[in-house]
Amino acid sequence: MSSRKRAPRGARITGYVVAIIVNAVMWYIAHNVLNWNVPFITERFVAVLPAMEASLGATMIANVLFIAFDPRWFRSLAQAGLNVLSLYVAYMLYTVFPFDFGVDTFNWLVRLGLIATAIAMVIGTIVELVRTFSGRD
Repeated sequence: MSSRKRAPRGARITGYVVAIIVNAVMWYIAHNVLNWNVPFITERFVAVLPAMEASLGATMIANVLFIAFDPRWFRSLAQAGLNVLSLYVAYMLYTVFPFDFGVDTFNWLVRLGLIATAIAMVIGTIVELVRTFSGRD
């Protein structure tokens, strides 16, 4: 097993609860951002919402599960699955692109950021799968 020391169980549970709260807030924002008339969010945002709901919902469920059961292998496997959902959200944001910053350079930079995010999600997924199946941290 790993020689890296884990945080105490209480601290991990606190982290899981905070993650649930943060994701719930993000869920609320995602469902209301169009009502707030944010100038750079377009009506196309509704096409991305189902992917965001799936990712945020799965993350909240995973954190609830981690409160009850959080061995390292399980967390790594679950994180790999969550990374795949995040990759799907990045893909949807890139293809639908529900943003309009009014300046092509900003739009291009955001698209570039989404590509970088997708690459990071692929790398993160590979790392988590290696952790899951190798027992390494």
